[in-house]
Amino acid sequence: MQMKTKITKKTVIIIILFLFIFFAFYNFVFIKRNYSQEEYNAIIKYDMQHINTHIKMYFIETGSYPPNLDALREKYSDLNQTNPFGNPYILDTNELVIKTINDKNNKIKLNFYIPR
Repeated sequence: MQMKTKITKKTVIIIILFLFIFFAFYNFVFIKRNYSQEEYNAIIKYDMQHINTHIKMYFIETGSYPPNLDALREKYSDLNQTNPFGNPYILDTNELVIKTINDKNNKIKLNFYIPR
């Protein structure tokens, strides 16, 4: 005696909903969003302002500016080490400038001056 498998409308709807949810979740979690140049620049500016805030806190606590960003990261571990392009943030202690390169071709620099 053979059993016939009967596919109902309800089963088809459940399968379609499952596939829809799966692909929506996949796109949300696994596909990296492409930001515009302005959005990347805004992220970099935010990171630099965040670093600047921690430099001011470091100065208040120690009475001197940090010699480099590694010294700052020892005290404040929440600082980003690289910008969205993977280029590092650099503290120039001679000019008291935070530098980074904001594009993959290393053409543009964003500077953030630290007030004395």
